[in-house]
Amino acid sequence: MDKATIDGDFGHFAKVLMDVDMSVLLPSSVILERGELHSSFILIKYEYLPSFCSVCSSIGHLPSSCRRNNPKVPVASAEKSPQPMAGGSVEEPIFQLVHPRSSKMVYPPVDKPV
Repeated sequence: MDKATIDGDFGHFAKVLMDVDMSVLLPSSVILERGELHSSFILIKYEYLPSFCSVCSSIGHLPSSCRRNNPKVPVASAEKSPQPMAGGSVEEPIFQLVHPRSSKMVYPPVDKPV
């Protein structure tokens, strides 16, 4: 607890910083035991709870926007039929498939004069 809580500067309110496991449901209340004879039921107010994804156990997004839960649709492949350009005509592809040359050079036979 901080000094203000220990000194009672805020009355009956305490402010604490805790590490929590975000993969489990967080409690809305706790029982605070003060000695053997006294205990109090304490409501918990969380000032800030980050978005937590239960699918990939990451902080920063919800399951509805998780990449593992909603894989992206593959980008359209280049093998599909070409779409018309703004002018309305379909142009031929400007790329050409190039095959590597073989490493062995073959020369045609040369006729030698006799």
